[in-house]
Amino acid sequence: MTKTLSGAMLQIQAVARAISGVKSAPDQISDSMASFPFVVTFPRRLEDHAQQSWDKSLWTVYTEIHVARGLVGDSVTTAAGLIEDLRDGLNADPTLNGTVDTIVYPIVATFGELEWGSPATKTIGWRCEITFKINTPD
Repeated sequence: MTKTLSGAMLQIQAVARAISGVKSAPDQISDSMASFPFVVTFPRRLEDHAQQSWDKSLWTVYTEIHVARGLVGDSVTTAAGLIEDLRDGLNADPTLNGTVDTIVYPIVATFGELEWGSPATKTIGWRCEITFKINTPD
């Protein structure tokens, strides 16, 4: 299997779709999301370490869990359960089904107000920074 950024993002979304309670975790990001909670993954950063005979790339993506802002207490409770399930799903398969060499720990997540789309819809939830390594021999 070829190891790529795109393949890794698709696999993270597949992990998110398997979480009970997630209404949408599309492979293709859309400006408007109609179902809450939803999960999106998109590129954040690349740290490339090319050498003569190999290339080690450290990719970081954002994976965001968006929960509708209803009753804040209910939204926080929902978001807390979803981040635990996402963490467990990622830890169960650190090669993301062979799309990367390994997740590089720690996975860092921050909780708070998020926005999505245009015009921006305010949500509450998690922004996770997930870094993974892809080695490519030349």
